[in-house]
Amino acid sequence: LSARKRWRFPHIVLAAVVVAFLAWCADGVGLRPSEVTRALPAIWEYFYRMAPPKWEFSEVLWKPAVETIYIALWGNVIALCIGLPLGILAGRSDRVERVLRPFLDIAQVLPQFVYLIPVVVFFGIKYPPAVVATVIYAVPPAVRLTNLGLRNVPTVTNEVGESFGCTPWQQLIKVQL
Repeated sequence: LSARKRWRFPHIVLAAVVVAFLAWCADGVGLRPSEVTRALPAIWEYFYRMAPPKWEFSEVLWKPAVETIYIALWGNVIALCIGLPLGILAGRSDRVERVLRPFLDIAQVLPQFVYLIPVVVFFGIKYPPAVVATVIYAVPPAVRLTNLGLRNVPTVTNEVGESFGCTPWQQLIKVQL
């Protein structure tokens, strides 16, 4: 056991993030704090049961499961960092939208294994191909939904922002997004 590296997952940090996320969601839908605090023991019990009871379980099931979650999360974070700016550009310019549309169509229609094979050839089999495949798969919806959201903001709302003296950056952040 001492020869192997021990893998640890910060359960307390994850629990705190989940509680903060739930509080933020509850505030958005108007839940009372008493309803949220009633859910906390169930959440705590869930994470307590998820904790690996012994090393063999951690090595066989827990670590690969968490690695998969990390790959998916990082792939989606990178996809959003790429997709949101491209979606904003496409929402502001018809020319950018016309240029991006064929690439988005191809990335969304092709099966994931078609572009996973060249990435595996370049990077080998482990984490980078999975992250790249996730990014390629997740960028088109981010671009399309951001573009659609910006184009469907009512003109009255944009005019109100302009009449109150918003800069283009303030117009984008505070009115359109």
